Amino acid sequence: MKEMNRKNIPRTFIALLAVALLSACAATPPQRAGNTEAASVATVPAAVSLDQAVAQTASAIRAKTPQNTKIAVVEFASESANLSDYLMEELNFALLDEGLSVIDRANLNAVRQELNFQMSGEVDEESALSIGKFLGVDYVVTGQFRLTGAEYRFAVTLISVKSAARESAVRLDVRNDERTRKLVETLGKTSVQSHSAGY
Repeated sequence: MKEMNRKNIPRTFIALLAVALLSACAATPPQRAGNTEAASVATVPAAVSLDQAVAQTASAIRAKTPQNTKIAVVEFASESANLSDYLMEELNFALLDEGLSVIDRANLNAVRQELNFQMSGEVDEESALSIGKFLGVDYVVTGQFRLTGAEYRFAVTLISVKSAARESAVRLDVRNDERTRKLVETLGKTSVQSHSAGY
């Protein structure tokens, strides 16, 4: 009888080992061929087109704001006033497409005259908030479009007029492709400056 129990020990051990191995395999998620990176490693997003940057920014702003939000794009720093105007208009249209209420540029120019702002260079957050309060908007948007090496950096900040807190910041790399180069060239590449809705 003792010999029979000794023969069963290896069989029992092998059966337990097989069950343990099968359980471990079932608990491990399958990996795709060639995927050796850990799941927690974040990839750097590829540069996007300028149109994609504007659309993604508007979508991100929409996601951060409640329904019936009033917004004013008050400033966009870039290589020229014409380029800044273009970027502000494109962002205004994209925000409208997202269903947000956007203050038009004519109203912003009227505010400049009413508040008698004499601004040169970039509009600081305090001035942007003053403009936003005067317009009665919930949020103001400021942005930058700068050449950084081989690509452009498209950066936009959403600021709450009520709390003066930065609610969202979007930073995207924009390809310096033929379309972007032609746009920058056509709109006049002058000194780096800011343009703030007629200021």
